[in-house]
Amino acid sequence: MPQVDLVDVRIVVDGQPLQEYPSPENVAAADDGASLHFVEAVAGQEFSVKVTWLAGFETHEAPYLYYDLELDDREKGWYDACTYKKTQVHGGSLVQEVSSELGESMYKDHQGQWKVFFFSFGALDISERLVLMKSRE
Repeated sequence: MPQVDLVDVRIVVDGQPLQEYPSPENVAAADDGASLHFVEAVAGQEFSVKVTWLAGFETHEAPYLYYDLELDDREKGWYDACTYKKTQVHGGSLVQEVSSELGESMYKDHQGQWKVFFFSFGALDISERLVLMKSRE
């Protein structure tokens, strides 16, 4: 995904970022900086999302950087906070990049036990919603 406002986001498999392809539906300059990109993936393959804040990003002296991650337009998002050293910031801005990588999450099962799951690609499927949208065009 292209860098937006000194934040770089990559989908990573086996330690390497995947090649990304922008959607033709992307608006050239979305107000919120959002854009849709696709990656080539293998069903079942585990992945992580790496967020990098580049030098110059304004921290406003906050003790950590927080991000919220939504995958596949699901209503449930994942979030994480990334701390940084005081030597990495000067005058309210980062002087060197800071990264965080999220590839797993936890949930509580129906018996109240915490479980860890890893992000993995699902099989490609066309939903009925998509078929209906296409037929209306």
